[in-house]
Amino acid sequence: MAHDSLLIRSMNRSKGLVPRGGANGYPAPDPYRGPSQDPFHRRKQINTLRIFNENVSEIRPDVQYHVDFRAVNGQAFQLRVFLPPGFPSQRPDMALSPPGSHPWLDQSGQVVGAPGLLNYSVLSDLGRVVQAIKRELEKNPPKVSTSGPESKTSPEQPLGAVSRVSRPTPVISVIPGLSDLSPEELTELSESDIALRHFCQTMPNPDLDALNLTLEQTRERIQTLAHDNQNLGQSLQDQKDRISEAIQPWSKVRDELSAALPECAASRQKVNLPTLVERLAQASVQSEEDSEAMAEKFQAGDMSVETFMKEFVASRSAYHLRRTKLDKLRTYCRSAKN
Repeated sequence: MAHDSLLIRSMNRSKGLVPRGGANGYPAPDPYRGPSQDPFHRRKQINTLRIFNENVSEIRPDVQYHVDFRAVNGQAFQLRVFLPPGFPSQRPDMALSPPGSHPWLDQSGQVVGAPGLLNYSVLSDLGRVVQAIKRELEKNPPKVSTSGPESKTSPEQPLGAVSRVSRPTPVISVIPGLSDLSPEELTELSESDIALRHFCQTMPNPDLDALNLTLEQTRERIQTLAHDNQNLGQSLQDQKDRISEAIQPWSKVRDELSAALPECAASRQKVNLPTLVERLAQASVQSEEDSEAMAEKFQAGDMSVETFMKEFVASRSAYHLRRTKLDKLRTYCRSAKN
């Protein structure tokens, strides 16, 4: 039944159906205020005070304790802890001596702004709460007024009497909705993973909502960029296709040129100077041999005078012409080498 009540209450609170305070807009009363029914638990909490803190003095057994410490500036302080009759269900009262100016203290030195004390419950450890307050006052010492009295609260005066007047209005827990739960619901919350999971899911969390919004916006930007990249990819492919079409005619010309290069090389090999000199020398020798063969035929009577004169003169003329060109080419080749 307690589990069902907790789930229904958590769902209603997430929908805004359960108010977060008492009548007339004041905060709801603390469900843990009341007389203590567990002396063993009270003694256990007092033991944690000695475990987590040094220089603990017992002024009144089970009621009043003093914790002496020094701040970083060397100032000596005394944190006075008063345990009311309803402790540990009822939160303790604390005051600093000598009093000073600090966000956690009022003018009389009463501790009124410590988060651990404001959110105190039966699940809290007295020793850890006092330790956190002492460490804060050690690191950030209060500014002590030298002109005023040391403190409005004497060591023998119960701090509860002062706290009933100077205690501010109880504040809501730092965990939204936690102060609205009854003791049975808190017990169920601490023992049931299902109830705890449901409470966490329905608990408002502005930071998580902001992260989810940022995540959603980032996802939308990524999708937009992916769509733009897809469009750009298609445009790039179209440009590649156009470039390929433009390259095809040039590729054809390149292939034809590559095929013509061997022929050009062969032709160039035929008309280079060494080849011309060699071929011209062979032609000159051939002309000389032809003219000598004609002379032998004429002497043997195998050729008439008219034919001999005509062919012999032509052969010797070709020989002398080729010989002259051969000499000039050889001279040019020697000068080119030098």
